[in-house]
Amino acid sequence: MPFPVYVKTIAALRKGPIARGALFSIVIRVAALALGFVQAILTARLLGPEGYGVVAVALSVVTIAATVATLGLGPLAVREVARLTVRSDWGTLRGFLRFSTLSVLGVSCVTAAVIAALPLTTELFDPAFRTAIALAAPLIPLLALLFLFRGLCQGFGRVVSAQAPGDLLRPAIMATALGFLLATASMVSTPGYITIAIGATLAGTLAAGLSLQRIVSMVVPEHLPHMAPRDWGLASAPFLGTAVLGLLLGEVNTLMLGWLAGPGEAGLFQPLARLAPVMLIGLQAVGMRYTSRISELWEKGDFGLLKRVTRLVTVTTTLFAAATCAAILAFAPWILAAFGKEFTANISALGWLAAAQMFTAACGPVGMLLTMSGYTGKALLGQLLGLAANLALGMWLIPEHGAHGAAQAMAGGVVVWNLVMLWSVRRSLGFDPSLLGALVRLIPRRH
Repeated sequence: MPFPVYVKTIAALRKGPIARGALFSIVIRVAALALGFVQAILTARLLGPEGYGVVAVALSVVTIAATVATLGLGPLAVREVARLTVRSDWGTLRGFLRFSTLSVLGVSCVTAAVIAALPLTTELFDPAFRTAIALAAPLIPLLALLFLFRGLCQGFGRVVSAQAPGDLLRPAIMATALGFLLATASMVSTPGYITIAIGATLAGTLAAGLSLQRIVSMVVPEHLPHMAPRDWGLASAPFLGTAVLGLLLGEVNTLMLGWLAGPGEAGLFQPLARLAPVMLIGLQAVGMRYTSRISELWEKGDFGLLKRVTRLVTVTTTLFAAATCAAILAFAPWILAAFGKEFTANISALGWLAAAQMFTAACGPVGMLLTMSGYTGKALLGQLLGLAANLALGMWLIPEHGAHGAAQAMAGGVVVWNLVMLWSVRRSLGFDPSLLGALVRLIPRRH
C-alpha cells in the first residue's frame, strides 16, 4: 500500500469501531493495571515472598480450572455473538446465551468440587499449597462465569461492560480490603486472603451478569424462542484448547517454580509475571474490539479491509509496546522495590520478557486472526509448541536459576508460539500481518 493511501486509511479507521473500542479499552486497561499493581504490592507486603508464592500457586490452579470449566464458550462467544448479530439471527443467539450459561455453571460447579477434594488425595504439592488450593476452589464457578460474561459482552462490541467488572471492580475491592488491613497493621493469613478474593470475585461476577442482562434486553428482541443447541459444544473445543494453553503459557512458570524451587521463588516471580502483560497493553486494548471485528469482516467477506485494519493494528501496537517496554525497563528498580527489597533480585530477568513481548507485538495479532477466522486448530498448534518449549526450558533452568530461569523459559515459549502462528497466518489467510509485512506495504511500488 503506498504511503499516502496508508495515511488515508489511518484517517478513516481512527473513527471506526476498533479505534473507539481501543480508546475505552486502553483507559480501562491502564486503570486495571494500576489497581492490579496496588493489589500485588499490598499482597507482597502483607504475606511476604513465601506467602505470596502460596496464594499465587493456588490462584493459578483455580484460574486454570475455571478456564477449563468455560469449555471454550467464552472465546467462542466473541465470534458467535458477533456473527449472529450481523445475521440478525436472534433466536439462535438466545439459544447460545442460554446454552453457554447453563453449561459453564454446571461444569464449573463440578470442577470446583473435584479441585476442593483433590488436595486431600495427592502429594504433588507442599501441604501449604494443598490447603490453599482447597480453600480457593469456590472461586472456580465465579471465575468461569466471569470469563463467559466477558466473552459475551465482547461479542456484542461492549468493551466497557466486558472489562469493567473483572478488570476494575474486582481488583478495586481487593486493593481496598488489603489496604485497610495494611493501614491498620492487621495480620492476614492465607485463608483470610482467599476469603477476600472470593468476595471480590463474587461482586465482579454479579456486576458482569447484570451488565450482560442489560445489553441483551437492549439489543436482542424479546418474545423469541430459544433455538436448540447446535454444534456449539464441538465448535468450542478448539477455543477451549487455545484458552487453556494460552493461560498455561502465563501460569505454568508459577506452578513449576512452586514445584521445583519452592514458594519463595514462586513469590519472587510474581512481579515479573504481572509486568509481562503490561508490556502488551496496547495489543490487549485493541484486541477487545478487534477480535469481534475480525469475525464481522470475515462473515461479510471484506478481506481487503481486514488486511488494512490488521496492518494498522500491528504498526500501532508495536510502537506502543516499544514505548511501554522501554519505560518499564527504565523504572524497573523502583517498580520492583515497591514490592519489597527481596523482589529486586530479578531486575535483569525483565529484559528477557521485554524482548519476548516486543517480538509478540511485531508478529501482529496472529492468534486473534486464526481463532476468529476459523483456523483455531492452527492457533492451538502454535500454543502447544510454545508451551512445550516453555516446559522444556523451565525444567532445565528453574532448578538452578529460580525466578530468573522461569523468565527465560517464558520468553522462549512466547517466541516459538508466535513464530508458528505467524507462519500459519501467512499460509492460511494469504497475507503477512507482521510489522515487516506492514512496512513492506508502505514502500511505493515503481511501475
